[in-house]
Amino acid sequence: MKLFSPPASKYTDLYDQERFNFTWWLFMFLAGVFMFLSVFHFFRDDQNFFVTIAALGVVVICLMVTYFTRSFVAAAVVGVIGGTLVNQYDLFVIISSQKFVTTLWIVSISLSAFYLLGSKFGFVTLLMNLIGVGTALVVVPQSVQVQRIVMRDNFGLMAICINLAVITFYLSFLMYKIQQTTKTAEKRSRVAQSELKDQYQLVQGKNEEKTVMLKEIHHRVKNNLQVITSLLRLQSREIDDEKSISYFNDAIQRVLAMALIHEKMYQSNDLSKIDLDAYLNSLTEELIATYTIEKPIHISIKCEIEYIQPKSLVSFALLCNELVANSLKHAFVNQDSGEIRIDIRLPEPNHVVFEYHDNGEWRGPQKATSFGLELIDDLCEQLDGKFTRSFENGTTYLFDFDYLNLE
Repeated sequence: MKLFSPPASKYTDLYDQERFNFTWWLFMFLAGVFMFLSVFHFFRDDQNFFVTIAALGVVVICLMVTYFTRSFVAAAVVGVIGGTLVNQYDLFVIISSQKFVTTLWIVSISLSAFYLLGSKFGFVTLLMNLIGVGTALVVVPQSVQVQRIVMRDNFGLMAICINLAVITFYLSFLMYKIQQTTKTAEKRSRVAQSELKDQYQLVQGKNEEKTVMLKEIHHRVKNNLQVITSLLRLQSREIDDEKSISYFNDAIQRVLAMALIHEKMYQSNDLSKIDLDAYLNSLTEELIATYTIEKPIHISIKCEIEYIQPKSLVSFALLCNELVANSLKHAFVNQDSGEIRIDIRLPEPNHVVFEYHDNGEWRGPQKATSFGLELIDDLCEQLDGKFTRSFENGTTYLFDFDYLNLE
């Protein structure tokens, strides 16, 4: 039985696998049918032998195509075209053939084309065969058509009965295999869907466990960073030098900026994305509270980037922290109020413009070699960006980034 079993197909889709198996068994059945009919007509020594032997040749070729290409489509195309040519030869050349049996074969070929090759190919096959039938009715003389019907001996009638039995059995087999193939494919599809559902639930459960674990890690990191800031504050109380205290406060705020990232990660539903606008608002509020600015500071934040990846957020957060901290410490000393504007734009799909501006009057010129400016330069370099600085109506920084570096 393994000798006649269908070979392994190249298909992964369940329905295509079933159609491949159907095609193999169909051609195996037809090979047996036309082998029997060829022997029958050979011993009767009638012209139908040439039709059946031609059909047998087409079926054998289809089996070879199916075996070597592992494709039911290629075999079906060869079978439909070859079967159509054999039927047309029978209609126009063979006088003693049973034309209504030929019509049934045309119907079976068209049904096979519809099932295996789709509605378009099936419709074309049916149309071409019907055109052949109509043309034969017009071209073949009426006397010949009458002779084909009425001039039958006992063997001719037997041949008609055999052919009718074969075509009826073939059509029944075709309908049965189509129904069986559909049921089998649906059953296998349900089993596959059930397995995929189980796997999805398993993966979903593992993902939820990992998400909880990662959130817990972010929460612990945030707590640890807050412990570090508390230690730094305690240490700073033992220092009398105002400049050293200022350095401690700057370090504390940088640590808090990173702690805030982990807090946002812990609160986020999607650990791969952090709302940049919400983060900047929280960061600026923390900075104002840290530096205890006793004057109104208006901060305007416009952000066209909805999310930013955590790997870029640390550098970007420290950059914003440094800019705002510098303004709060130095820009508004001689003013009753201050204004800070943060504007992040996407003028092009992959181009980010980050403009930072304060309207302050600085107590002195900003040193080009200060630690803060060196840090800004280093952070900008980490983000593969560049910036310019101007001092018109306050201080303005203009940064250019590639958005892909912020994703």
